[in-house]
Amino acid sequence: DESVEGEVTTGVSDLLDAELYPVEASTGGQSTDVTQIDLRERQTIALRTWTAPRNEYSSLDEPDEIRAGTDEWVTRSSEVAVGDTVVYELQASGLEGALDARGEDTVTSEFFDFANGSEDNPAAQFAVAQQDPGPNRDPLLLELNSSNARVVADSENDTYYVVTRTGDRGPGAVEDSDNDGVIDDGENERGTIDADDSLRASFTVYGEEENDLDLTTDGEDETVETTHSLTEPQIEMTEPFNVTEVSGQEIFGEATVAPGTELNVRVRSGDNVRPAFLKTASTTVDTGGEFLVTLSFNDTSPGDTYTITVSDLGP
Repeated sequence: DESVEGEVTTGVSDLLDAELYPVEASTGGQSTDVTQIDLRERQTIALRTWTAPRNEYSSLDEPDEIRAGTDEWVTRSSEVAVGDTVVYELQASGLEGALDARGEDTVTSEFFDFANGSEDNPAAQFAVAQQDPGPNRDPLLLELNSSNARVVADSENDTYYVVTRTGDRGPGAVEDSDNDGVIDDGENERGTIDADDSLRASFTVYGEEENDLDLTTDGEDETVETTHSLTEPQIEMTEPFNVTEVSGQEIFGEATVAPGTELNVRVRSGDNVRPAFLKTASTTVDTGGEFLVTLSFNDTSPGDTYTITVSDLGP
């Protein structure tokens, strides 16, 4: 017997209905194998917000890397500290072919081209908009593109991750004067997204009123969204912080930066303390927003003064 591998393609004149299609292979008029293809309706399922440390932005370029950090240093959150990385997790099936049809070099370019919402017959729209801009002000839209964000495709699991930064290293923002979620050609007034702003990310697949692509089940628009606020990056400790002149002393506090963020804790003796001392240790923020280091103070004396400094090790 001879085994032959290959691909067989055939064209169709229209989109196939969601059905179970039998497939049969034969040779010399004899059936040699049978299988079936299960075509299902595509779905727009969910959009979620995750946060990660600022120095992990460059490493979040593969779905395995994102999954590996889930619930440790990639965590679900409705609050993101300014400067940290934000990840929008989109669950939507049936998009792989629509993105490939864009013919761009990267998934990021394909996604933003597919979901820019500004075409005459738009297929989809992904937007991150300011909520509650204040009286007599237009909401700001993040100017997301391949220069300030990346899209990581996990098409086998019908998931796409939009990864970007917040703060000065993140995308700029433009006033959406007509409040349509799209940065139009005439909209060029810029603004700044700050701490205490709230943002709404949304993904819409348009129905038959906008295009004839048949991307939604019943012809109606499908929209999913998620919201989060921006907060100041803060590291706090209870003052005064007292330790005993023995080893194994714990220094702890709370932080608003993303879990997994590396911190450096430094304890320096006061100006009049002799002998002077400097103690350092590194730690990470846990999923509860807390941090802890253990240091030895058995070489100090009662009444010694000191200053505790905690700094973010990120870039």
